[in-house]
Amino acid sequence: MVLVRKWPTWLVTMGLKSIFVLAMLGVLGLLISILWFLPASLAWQQLSASLVYPKDLAVATPRGSVREGSTWLRFRGFPPSQLSWQAGWPRVTEGGPTIDYDLSLQGPDHLLTGNLTLTLSNQNLKVNAIQGYLGSNDINRLAVPFGHQFSGEFTLREGAFKIQNSCLTSLTGTLLWTGGPIVFSTPRETARYDLPQLSADLSDQDCGIRVDVKTVNSDSARLVLSTEGWFLAELAPEFLQALGVKGAAQLKGPLLFEEKIL
Repeated sequence: MVLVRKWPTWLVTMGLKSIFVLAMLGVLGLLISILWFLPASLAWQQLSASLVYPKDLAVATPRGSVREGSTWLRFRGFPPSQLSWQAGWPRVTEGGPTIDYDLSLQGPDHLLTGNLTLTLSNQNLKVNAIQGYLGSNDINRLAVPFGHQFSGEFTLREGAFKIQNSCLTSLTGTLLWTGGPIVFSTPRETARYDLPQLSADLSDQDCGIRVDVKTVNSDSARLVLSTEGWFLAELAPEFLQALGVKGAAQLKGPLLFEEKIL
């Protein structure tokens, strides 16, 4: 006579659940491994159609993998920049699977670094610890067609931004400029002004970028770049008078001008 032992129902159920969980973890690990070493060029082919970026921005075919690689970016007359990335191991957060990247953007006279946090289950993107510099040699390649010419160097400290559903929802950071002469050219005249050292606080405004410029003594200007590509400048009369701008003493309020640049 053969004695058959019957396992408790709760124990069988727990065993099946454990096997299911292990199977799901195995499948998830396999998918992450495939994604991890997926060629960056293939990933770009799948993502590029759904990404929104300026039409004048040219992106070369990426090299490397999703984990580590690089590509070249070119915006109008601005010198080419090499964008490089290296990822840490994926982790699970409340928002879903998340990957952290170390980024760098480097060109002839500019260098920016930062940390990207990418959550795969939604369209949220966050970049922290942005810092670096942007020299006037590279800036002027972009500014000269507009009749502007700068000098000195810009330095970015403690920059960070967050994008949700293609909207810039958060922007912080401090921008410093060494000061020096700037030139504005129009069909009628060319004007040169010597500016002191300036600092600026970065923030977001209606999904666009806002820059509040300050001198040592007071606020000097408010600059806004909208999502539609309009650039708005609001210059304080005191700042214009200090620069020696003609007619600044007669102004009774900030000088405003707007220009479509993107």
